[in-house]
Amino acid sequence: MNSTANAQPETAPPYKSWTGFYTKRALDIFGAVFTLVLTAPFLLAATLLIKLSIGSPVFFRQRRIGYKGKPFTIIKLRTMLDLYNEHGELLPDSDRLTPLGNFLRHWSLDELPQLFNVLKGDLSLVGPRPHLWIYRDRFSPEQWKRHDVFPGITGWAQINGRNSLTWTEKLKLDCWYVENRSILLDLKILLVTPWKILKREGITQPGYATVAEFQGVLQQQAVASADESIEFGSVVWVRNVGEKREKAEPAVETRQVRSIFDTMVVDVGETAERVFSGNGKTNGKNHH
Repeated sequence: MNSTANAQPETAPPYKSWTGFYTKRALDIFGAVFTLVLTAPFLLAATLLIKLSIGSPVFFRQRRIGYKGKPFTIIKLRTMLDLYNEHGELLPDSDRLTPLGNFLRHWSLDELPQLFNVLKGDLSLVGPRPHLWIYRDRFSPEQWKRHDVFPGITGWAQINGRNSLTWTEKLKLDCWYVENRSILLDLKILLVTPWKILKREGITQPGYATVAEFQGVLQQQAVASADESIEFGSVVWVRNVGEKREKAEPAVETRQVRSIFDTMVVDVGETAERVFSGNGKTNGKNHH
């Protein structure tokens, strides 16, 4: 796991003070209970429809990154079918998302069971959204700071673009929240969130049924600026931010190959220059 996970001692409050932490915790419990009572009819109706249309299980459980990088199991309403290809891999979200699931996601009703995560203490009402456990080693040290507070159901990034933002933009907003968090800011986010849900803004990332996979800082750097792709055997040098994004993973290896190749070219050039100048010695250099 990222070494920055233990940047603060375990005794440090996940807020700016213990008073602030307990105030926020009280707000979480009150808000979760109030929202569960208010939305209970919708939650019961949704679980019944899922049972009839998709089948069991009704709830979707997944391992996510929690406070200080510790894992926890998030609970959501199930919106997708478990469909696999011939290699045993899950099909894309667009092939598994059901019409009912799409409706639930559009109105954020699939998030309601996370209120039980709030009561349990895994989540807060407000905080950076908890990301998949497989992403835990893909954050830069700066981005990892988002885990210095409890993750939340809604957050600063969620009311400022949600999934319409790029990963870099979302993570910057998460880190801004960590640095500027306060009870007043949490209340503002809670008040704006229902309006954003009603407007149905940023539910999916453009071009995706849900959201693109977070590949991490190395891929972000690899695809930062260019406009073409060069293949060298099984290695791909990616220069396209858009349609060739999925080929960015080998970019580090490619840079190494290019570095070795450039060194060989320089050595050959120097050797040729010495030969033609009457000096055939290679000064003891031996490159493999």
